[in-house]
Amino acid sequence: MISEGQYGDFISVNYFNRSDNSDHQATHTSHEDNSLYYQLFIEALLSTCDEDATSSMNLYLDYCKEKYVHGNEQLLARIKDFVTSYESEHAIWWYTKEPFVYNLLNHALRLQDFDALIIMCFLVRDVHTYLNKHRYPLSIGQPILHFYRGQAISRKEFGKIHDNIGEIIAINSFLSTSKERDVAIFFAASSNRFDEHLQPILFDIIVDPNQTLHPKAFADISMISSMNEAEVEILFSMGSLFRIVDVIALNVESCGELWSVQLQLCDDRLDQVWLSMKSKIQSDESFCQIGQVLSYIGEKERARRLYLYVLGDLFPKAASAKPIDNHPIEMWYVGSLFHATGQNEKALPFLDKALESQLKESDENSDQYYLQLYDIYIERGDVLQKLDRTDSALHDYECALSIAGKKFGDEDYNSLIAWVRIGKCYKKIKKYSEALHAYNTCLGIAEKVLSAMHPERASLHSSIGGLHVDYEEYQQALTHFEKCLEIKLSIGPSNRSLAETYYNIGFTQCALKDFTIGLENLKRAFEMFQKCFDDPSKEPTVIRVQNAIILAQELLRLQIYKEQVLTEMLDYLDVGSDSDTDDEEKTVNSETNVTVN
Repeated sequence: MISEGQYGDFISVNYFNRSDNSDHQATHTSHEDNSLYYQLFIEALLSTCDEDATSSMNLYLDYCKEKYVHGNEQLLARIKDFVTSYESEHAIWWYTKEPFVYNLLNHALRLQDFDALIIMCFLVRDVHTYLNKHRYPLSIGQPILHFYRGQAISRKEFGKIHDNIGEIIAINSFLSTSKERDVAIFFAASSNRFDEHLQPILFDIIVDPNQTLHPKAFADISMISSMNEAEVEILFSMGSLFRIVDVIALNVESCGELWSVQLQLCDDRLDQVWLSMKSKIQSDESFCQIGQVLSYIGEKERARRLYLYVLGDLFPKAASAKPIDNHPIEMWYVGSLFHATGQNEKALPFLDKALESQLKESDENSDQYYLQLYDIYIERGDVLQKLDRTDSALHDYECALSIAGKKFGDEDYNSLIAWVRIGKCYKKIKKYSEALHAYNTCLGIAEKVLSAMHPERASLHSSIGGLHVDYEEYQQALTHFEKCLEIKLSIGPSNRSLAETYYNIGFTQCALKDFTIGLENLKRAFEMFQKCFDDPSKEPTVIRVQNAIILAQELLRLQIYKEQVLTEMLDYLDVGSDSDTDDEEKTVNSETNVTVN
């Protein structure tokens, strides 16, 4: 539950480590990735089209009743007035007038509450649109600008800001500031009167028009604000980027411990990681973009509900939604999300309808059309595989391969993906020669489109090695498993996948009767697997490797015993002695010494 004034002035910050690094992407953390995806989520949210404003307002009213009203009939009346009277061009007026508008929106932005933000997307979009339309004018040669905000933050957050001087932060909510430094200092000085765990802060926001020409939108909202005060209020849009310049202790009379945090406004762009993430978002439709972002950051259930909402069902009843026509992309996403959560029976109808709708929209001149059709065939094939409908899956993969070959070339990455799945199908139905042909074709493509140490090449070598094991061609299998190991060792630290490779190598070496070396690799795999599980003694994988070690030890013992017995038998039978040779030499010598008269 949220009450009026709760969290009213706190801010939420995401940190981005932008220190110079030639291989920055390799050091990027998952927390930073999620922060970047949140930026993408907001960007997609801003481009949403509100086709059914009445439905949006009803959802907003229901949300306010659940989270905010608490039986307050006067407050409920104000909210109903907002719902019935709201117009997009008056978004700023409402934002500054009603605490429930300001509090609910910024609370959702600070907590990155995706469900709430989707419900309030009309308000997010309208406030940002105003700020963007009435941007504060910036031009080269203009003097540096300063805006101020006084508030308290937790001492833990203050310490984090202090430790990240020089780095970039994103402020998740809308940020209200003033041109008047003294006014901001007053608010800062009075912000921690009742909580000693809070640190009073004066944010000194620096805008240098000579360095920052393309920031997130910010505008002077004094003329349209409901406050009607002499103070000039500058509102920054959510997700604005700042560099932490410095943290300085201020000596202000009667203010106690007060610190100034200097933030310099940055351009609304990050680095290649941002561009790479953005390139993954395929759809031009904003709600689909939001769903993809949610999926990428692990919010698959939220993404699924969103797609179902887009498909025409009310948000609270999304779980009962069924496939409908004319939305192939959304239905594909819903199907893929059901698939990702193991609900393959539910996934298949959506993918069937997605394929049917996509085929109806045939556009032979559009690469995007064929790429989406390819993706649907691949996704549906994966689901059919999981449902043990291998022949049908094989058909879909072959269709995908045909599309990839015609539109992108036989040596394209998309062809590689299709061939991998075809190989898996053939292996599953025990057509090993066809499977081996498919995987070898994959390897040939991979050598052209992937780097020498790419992880997918390791996977291919592992699959081909497994097929050679099925054929009892152990030497060929060992060659591929060792190549797989070489690639995995070049990628990173020990993990479960690496342990599996050591197991495969150890097993194959034992099959070649090289039990000593095979046993070493099995033991290495066992040690690595034990580190992968909280309770390894109960894990089937660990038990399997342990049993393999016991068997290999017994076979080695038998091999040593057999060699000992064979040696003793040869010694006993005197096999290989030179007694016969000695007799022959005596005969030759005697013959040589015969005198001829």
